Amino acid sequence: MQKCQKCSEPFTWKSIMKSCFLGYKLIKCGSCNSEHYVSLITRIGYSTFAGIIPMIFVYVLIFTKVINILNIFREYFIALLLWITLLTLIMPFFARYHIREARENNKIER
Repeated sequence: MQKCQKCSEPFTWKSIMKSCFLGYKLIKCGSCNSEHYVSLITRIGYSTFAGIIPMIFVYVLIFTKVINILNIFREYFIALLLWITLLTLIMPFFARYHIREARENNKIER
């Protein structure tokens, strides 16, 4: 789990999940009130693992004739739900946040 960059207070799993489900909102540190924003790598990584990898897997299975295309919907839907649940449970351990202080200070000075 990531910690605050200022005071090293660890973020809670709940606060990271809340941030991700609300459109990657910022996380405020409980100790020093610094604002942390989700990194672009985390956004791209989560969307890639949540959507693109299952689609590639099904595409390969269909075109190698391992599964019948007519019977795929139910199995694919269940597998996709399990995949997204697994990603949701482990994502907070890999999510990365950063502080945008320098950028905000430059805006105020101008």
